[in-house]
Amino acid sequence: MGVVCRFGFFGLYACLLTGIWYAALGTTDVVSVGPTAVMSLLTAEFTGGDQQRAVLLAFFTGAVVTAAGCLRLGFLVDFFSVPVVSGFVSAASITICTTQIKGLFGLKMLGQRRPQRDQRSLKPSRRSRLLSGSLWMLSIARNGVVVLVTSVLVLVLESHQLHPFSTTETVAAGFPSPQLPPFYGLASNTTSPEVAGSAGNASVVADPTRWPGVAGMASELGLGLVVVPLVATIECMAIAKAFAAHNRPQDHSQEMIALGVCNLLGALFSSYTVTGSFSRTALNHASGAATPIAGVITCIFVMITLGSLTPYFRYIPTATLSAVIICAVFFMVDWKIVLDLWRCRKLDLIPLFVTLLAGLFWRLEYGILLGTGVSLLLLLHRAARPKVTLSYRLTGLAAAAKSLQRDGGRPLMLLEIKPSVLTIWSGTDPAAFLVSQSETAAAQLIDQWGEGRARYR
Repeated sequence: MGVVCRFGFFGLYACLLTGIWYAALGTTDVVSVGPTAVMSLLTAEFTGGDQQRAVLLAFFTGAVVTAAGCLRLGFLVDFFSVPVVSGFVSAASITICTTQIKGLFGLKMLGQRRPQRDQRSLKPSRRSRLLSGSLWMLSIARNGVVVLVTSVLVLVLESHQLHPFSTTETVAAGFPSPQLPPFYGLASNTTSPEVAGSAGNASVVADPTRWPGVAGMASELGLGLVVVPLVATIECMAIAKAFAAHNRPQDHSQEMIALGVCNLLGALFSSYTVTGSFSRTALNHASGAATPIAGVITCIFVMITLGSLTPYFRYIPTATLSAVIICAVFFMVDWKIVLDLWRCRKLDLIPLFVTLLAGLFWRLEYGILLGTGVSLLLLLHRAARPKVTLSYRLTGLAAAAKSLQRDGGRPLMLLEIKPSVLTIWSGTDPAAFLVSQSETAAAQLIDQWGEGRARYR
């Protein structure tokens, strides 16, 4: 399950135009769409490392997600609880780390917010601002710096006829020629740019005599036709919700259409499955990106890279890429959620650990399916046996009417509420009814009410 090298140049193709298409169709401002570690792992697992199957899986993922979005099925995302998603991401992150150990060590085995006093005295000097900015730039570009330094080291060593490190494949410069995925059967794996010789030919080659039919193609990809679209949608929706800005509502169905189109069109350029990326989206947000134009700029730089820098990728050591991947995905393991669930609702730890353990010791796709099943069973159990607490008893109609009037006169704000629940609350008709989709917007609303500064822990 070599995530590092197996889809190397296909990952570049996945970044080629997806940012432009998502900027045109998406509803969020800073979400960055492209290849992710989790999608790379799932793609490698369901395709066995075959690049043609990876392209075909991307096309069918796009078709399934686009169809679900057109049918307005975005509400289904609400059925996947936070513990299940957290357990799945943690399991995938640990799995990715373990599979990169062999590349890291060069092994050949297989791997599966205070009162203001004196602003002038506290204002940083120009030199301090310059130094802080430089350190910030280095911190966000640390992965690129590591890759650049080690690549230069390999180049110097090879100029002296020394080859101590294993490196990545040679990637031909240029852009892939657009063509349909291999619907006419899966040929042998001859898609390496070293064999193709040019970027225009570095694309999938299908055998027209091997038409397996829709059922045959579905059997080739198996459960991946369900799990990969599902995980891609959940991952993208979770990022869109986490980075929702200024109380802007999220249209899950439109997000699904945007994601599906990105995969459909990306498959025409030899891309494998793409979805929203936590790390790149967080970097866009921290950098001050406020519009989808950030994705367009990313695509422009990818085009420049494909056109001029790809021949030098062969100097990147495999161990460097393995170390970068491990450092990136290690912090995706959500340790904090265990303590949070233990404090607020211990029962939700069950689907979390079911998903985590099944994903680690069985298969990732079975982990998310089992975790979702357990989460739905717990939801049905709470609905069948609701716990009702009687706070006080009202006697007489006048007392009841007085209580309702007093309670209804209080301002009510709901944070990150689901559309189905919002419909029910709308019928209560309170004096002040506000809905906020982000903690920042909620704090601003509370300040406007004069209730003080809101703090979230």
